[in-house]
Amino acid sequence: HLEEFISIKHEDFFKTQKAGEDKLHMVFNPPYGERLDIEMEEFYKNIGDTLKQGYPGTDAWFITSNLDALKHVGLRPSRKIHLVNAKLEARFVKYVMYEGSKKAKYNN
Repeated sequence: HLEEFISIKHEDFFKTQKAGEDKLHMVFNPPYGERLDIEMEEFYKNIGDTLKQGYPGTDAWFITSNLDALKHVGLRPSRKIHLVNAKLEARFVKYVMYEGSKKAKYNN
């Protein structure tokens, strides 16, 4: 029973924040800009801002073929994996959220 280990919710991500202190792992498959007509750079920036402000102690993974929009997340990836997804060159990218800055985390 996956419900014991995984919870899936349908919410407006931009109005949420992390509940509790436990380590959180999130996987994003945001639009690539192939079918939806939205402002990709702003959308990816909003995801990055929400993660930075509301999700300390979280590992966030993105899978996308929109490499230009990925630059607008505003975070430095700790891992990048090159792959092909539905015949599109893509990246599976990991971001680690820290309370404060990464530098401060290691100076304490």
